[in-house]
Amino acid sequence: MKRAGFTMLEIMAVIVISGILAAIAVPRFTEFISKSRLSAQARNLSGFLRMARSNAIAHKSNYGVYIDTTNNTYGVFFDKNENCIFDSTSEELIKGPQSLRPEIYWVKVNVENHTVIFNYYGTSNGGYVVLGREKADSLAENGAILVRIFPLSGRITVDWTSKSAAKELP
Repeated sequence: MKRAGFTMLEIMAVIVISGILAAIAVPRFTEFISKSRLSAQARNLSGFLRMARSNAIAHKSNYGVYIDTTNNTYGVFFDKNENCIFDSTSEELIKGPQSLRPEIYWVKVNVENHTVIFNYYGTSNGGYVVLGREKADSLAENGAILVRIFPLSGRITVDWTSKSAAKELP
């Protein structure tokens, strides 16, 4: 007579194989999630920059994005007094402040006065921002994202880079 079902040995073999596969997959999945969050934050920042540029062209005025490295925030503002600096008492905040996720840090900010300003031609003061998943003083080869703003065209690019390469940027 034939019995239906699995033996204890077969069940244990399936559990062991499942455990091995999970041990391999979980670290890769958490790395994927971490990189996805960093990428999403960089896309959000570039969206804020594009919004400021579009508003500057449409309204024929100066608009900018301020970057507050102390509070880990950024936002789009209308530069009423045209001094190219965000002043929370006199400037009109259009969007933000947007906070960085807790695990994401400013690796390097190379923008005059931590403010990117776009004029009515769509050009800007230019510069770049590097976002990373670790604090700047522990620059492991963990990956970072470079958000670059070109001064003459106002063009914004988002590219992956290594943290050591980001540290070497001027």
